[in-house]
Amino acid sequence: DELAPLLADADEDVRTRAGWVLAELGDKRGEDACIALLGRRKDLELEEQREVLLALEKIASKKATPALVDALSDLRLRPTVVETLEHIGDRSAKEALLRQFSEEPYAPNRFLEARGDACRGASAAGPSVHRPDQGQSGR
Repeated sequence: DELAPLLADADEDVRTRAGWVLAELGDKRGEDACIALLGRRKDLELEEQREVLLALEKIASKKATPALVDALSDLRLRPTVVETLEHIGDRSAKEALLRQFSEEPYAPNRFLEARGDACRGASAAGPSVHRPDQGQSGR
């Protein structure tokens, strides 16, 4: 609980970083900070972006779903975003995942997105899915 006072620090960066650490520790008080970081993800290194996603996953932040759906546009983060959405299990992401799944040109990402869809009860309609380790046919 030593980090909690830092959430009220005058320095925005200190508040944000303290919230991020809290979320990484499984504390929901860091949720807003991580959502804000995700919105400013271009200011972070790729590995930091992934760590923010893992923190949101750890606290199962359904509040982060709109920001996560927005992050699907980043090809480098897409597999991690899909896994985060899968873990959170917010059904409101279903349409965005189905849309991304139908447009995804990269087979390994399609597998992850389909797995995320299945966890949220999405229909099996759409392109066929092949596990990356099983090869592809007809593509």
